Amino acid sequence: DYTDFTVQNAAICGQGIVNLTVTVTGTTGVFKWYDVATGGTVLFEGLTFTTPLLTANKSYWVEGVVGTGNTACLSGRQKIDVVVTAAPTFALSTAALTICEGETSGLVTITSDVSIYNTYTWSPATGVSGNAQTGWVFNPVTTTVYKLLAKQTSGDLCEVVKQLKVTVKPL
Repeated sequence: DYTDFTVQNAAICGQGIVNLTVTVTGTTGVFKWYDVATGGTVLFEGLTFTTPLLTANKSYWVEGVVGTGNTACLSGRQKIDVVVTAAPTFALSTAALTICEGETSGLVTITSDVSIYNTYTWSPATGVSGNAQTGWVFNPVTTTVYKLLAKQTSGDLCEVVKQLKVTVKPL
């Protein structure tokens, strides 16, 4: 017996993590996930493989195995394509700024259409205050590289990341 299963291609906008799933249509087995068509190392065993963060198109392959050792039956690998489409433009007023220790920066704002994305998350969150509509100010204790994740929670579900380096000069 061979495993009977189907898979579906996936699409994401900007960047993201995708759960790729096997749908069993008959005989089940162990499902092995790869990032190459032949050979290679098993990335994961199971029905659902969670990709790493993808920013470009990527293909994966899955095969079903029934039995073990010399009696194992392999289904042959099925290809799954993850297509990453370009996200709408997103820009900040600066990518770097400098402050003196104990000071707060000037305002950093979104210079593209603020309504395209509706969730904004800074990482780390310490030393940041403000919001997407009016902008943010920064007052870290030491030089810090911040990342802002902008996401859509409806529609195309796009997400993008922008980086901001705040250099802190000692007094």
